Amino acid sequence: MNSKVESIDLEVIRADLLKKVNLLRKRRYPFSSINEIAEKNGISSSNGYDSLLKKILQLSKGDVSKILIDFQKALTPEVVKHCLYANKAISIYKLSDGVDLNDLEKSLNALTPNLSIDNKYYSIETDIEKDFIARFSPDDDMSIFVYHDQRSYVFRSKEESSTIINSFNEELDPLDENQEILELIKVIKVTIPTFDFVVLDKRLKILIIGFDLAYVFPKAMINKALDQLENKIKKIKGLNHINRLNFRNAIENMEIETDGIVFGHAFCSSGGTFNHLGKTSSKRADVRKDSFFTKGSTGEILDYYGIRKRYNTGKRDCAVTVALSYREYKASALTPIYVAVLDYMQDANDLRYCCKKLLDNS
Repeated sequence: MNSKVESIDLEVIRADLLKKVNLLRKRRYPFSSINEIAEKNGISSSNGYDSLLKKILQLSKGDVSKILIDFQKALTPEVVKHCLYANKAISIYKLSDGVDLNDLEKSLNALTPNLSIDNKYYSIETDIEKDFIARFSPDDDMSIFVYHDQRSYVFRSKEESSTIINSFNEELDPLDENQEILELIKVIKVTIPTFDFVVLDKRLKILIIGFDLAYVFPKAMINKALDQLENKIKKIKGLNHINRLNFRNAIENMEIETDGIVFGHAFCSSGGTFNHLGKTSSKRADVRKDSFFTKGSTGEILDYYGIRKRYNTGKRDCAVTVALSYREYKASALTPIYVAVLDYMQDANDLRYCCKKLLDNS
């Protein structure tokens, strides 16, 4: 009787692991990181997500129960961390001195009683529950309210299977011997659960609204989702007149600021005669110190309209991006910027540090 219960529980754990590994794959979580977690918990090294999923599904040797349970315990916090902090497009709202932060926190707490993300939200639902699903308090001054949604993105992939390519060749006109399909490109639609947020930081006296997976989805979708969340929050007493912080001035100030490493920037020269986008893939290289840039910018008045900057928050390097597209810049150099992208964050300290940089430079 007990062995049957244990067997059922084990399959539940196995299914939970498959769901969470699949979610991280769709969220473009680095495979090397999840492979390392799997290895530390008894699963041999894999060469990709498909390989790891197959091993979880077929694991039958050794202490299977211990391996799966240990892997689940190690993986679940990584999933939560990635959903809470990874790759967020944010807007910041300064709160006036007249706002009672403790009363505001109580009002926000009423959005959801849940103190953790239920496992069901890591899967695709037939009936999408668009709502606040959990709240977290990483420290005494910060509250994070998670908003669940479901979105789709599309990517292209080359078909590697010769069998599939040959099956298409068989469908070609048999009367035309000169036709042959050499390559197939698949257009794949991926639907995933997403985790936006509203954050109250009482220490910085700000409200933050964040969109999940900023680099996966188009800008129009980001702006629409942030607007919708803002409209929901404005219904709370004391928040009906909040306004987004304009990050436009932050671009040049971050460029001048000595702290941090600029690994990408965009600017026009005097009179707009020369447009340049500079970037580096090196973790330590600063494009401001590039000889091409230092020589070319001498004697020029540069007008910056985009920057990507890496800051060390104490535990890790996180990236802050503030930018106009070239089309937006050409329309008006004074176009306001209400959305910044924060990347590589893993905890509340990273979020607070990056927001403080935006506040100081805007």
